[in-house]
Amino acid sequence: MQDKIVIREILLSDIDEIMKMEYLSFPEEVWEKRELFLERIQVFKEGFLIMEIDGKKAGYMTSEIWNYKKERDKSDFGINHSIKKIHNINGNELFITSFAVTPEFRNGGYGKYMFDFFIEKMIKKYNIVCISLIVAEKWEKAIKIYLKNGFKILEKYDDFLISSKDYRDFLFMRKELE
Repeated sequence: MQDKIVIREILLSDIDEIMKMEYLSFPEEVWEKRELFLERIQVFKEGFLIMEIDGKKAGYMTSEIWNYKKERDKSDFGINHSIKKIHNINGNELFITSFAVTPEFRNGGYGKYMFDFFIEKMIKKYNIVCISLIVAEKWEKAIKIYLKNGFKILEKYDDFLISSKDYRDFLFMRKELE
């Protein structure tokens, strides 16, 4: 990677670019709402990073901090759920709510670079004991990346996204930190 990569906290003025990346990165049936991204910026700006490569917006990651629970139920998660209801800055479980790299910048190592940067930043700043996420079972490339990074599949949620015909089943994955 010889490109100039900048990873920084989100700005409110980035919202239009975030929405463009959302639309480029995910199928319409799993798009998250603009209002949700604005709420994430308002509640936990530190957990919302954007990546620029040579001045072009290339990806983003959003997260929340939850109180750790050994076991999670499908009802703990939800596309377009409100961060205000569960985020606790003093919690110790980092939940990755969204992670996108635009198609133009995929397969170049940028996603791994951003993911590693993000995780390192969050672990240094907060008392994180584990990192968790959900991912559509069909997104095999993403699942492989998470497995390579020490995540384990803990549960499969059939019909998690019942409004979707193609992305119904999701996996709950977690990485316990030493």
